[in-house]
Amino acid sequence: MNSKLFVSMLSILPVVAHADIQPLDDGMLGDVTGQAGISIDLSAKVKMGEFRYTDGGSIAIENILIGGANKQKYFNIDWGPGSHSGDMLDGIKLDIDVANDGDLWIVAKPLPAYGNLVDFGVSTGAWRLMQSTGISHTTLLSSLSFTGVASELKIRIDEATSVINLQAGFGIDDLDVEIDFLGIGIEDAVIAGTGYIENMEVSSYGVSDLMMPVNLNIYKGSKGLKFDVVQFEADIVLPTINIGGASIGSVYVNDLQLNGSSFEIYGH
Repeated sequence: MNSKLFVSMLSILPVVAHADIQPLDDGMLGDVTGQAGISIDLSAKVKMGEFRYTDGGSIAIENILIGGANKQKYFNIDWGPGSHSGDMLDGIKLDIDVANDGDLWIVAKPLPAYGNLVDFGVSTGAWRLMQSTGISHTTLLSSLSFTGVASELKIRIDEATSVINLQAGFGIDDLDVEIDFLGIGIEDAVIAGTGYIENMEVSSYGVSDLMMPVNLNIYKGSKGLKFDVVQFEADIVLPTINIGGASIGSVYVNDLQLNGSSFEIYGH
């Protein structure tokens, strides 16, 4: 995949519709994972000093770290061993199978001993715009970090239609970002399932309240790479928004739905 397409994919908020492929359900999953295949117990931490995309000028993202969140509680709840991974992304079992019809399935879930959730943490340093000479005068972000927990990831590549169906369930319990060129800072933001705001005052959450359902179909469109949205639903809470170093209050978005949306990415 070329760098222009990769960066475009990173910029898209996951949303999904319909593309002649059925979403994965537990019955279909059981039929596939009951077959012979490969299982991988994952323990990983990814570091990158810089990721740079160059067109005329460049955008550079510094000091990227992907691993565990190294916390005991998420959404003010201790979820057990799966969320106690330190700075490693672990407690995850990957099952890889090729079904009789030629479909490739990749399923990631917490290992049985780790409960029903695993934690994750992502952080970066500055995001900088650069001239073709490599000189940078604009810092888009000085820092970005977020932590959370995830319940599953399912990927199916359909042999007959060449459509990738991606499903995931996850919640972000703490997002902090400094948007330098606008003078905006966001602290302690939450992006979770649609049961989060309704239960926020009593702090009594089930997994279904916190996991955002994300269901995407990805395939070759008429112009380029097409993203159709089957399901994306979330509650968003921005409790602290600073502009010029002073708080301007908070923002709550309840029951956001982007179901049925569609995006196509192509060169120009």
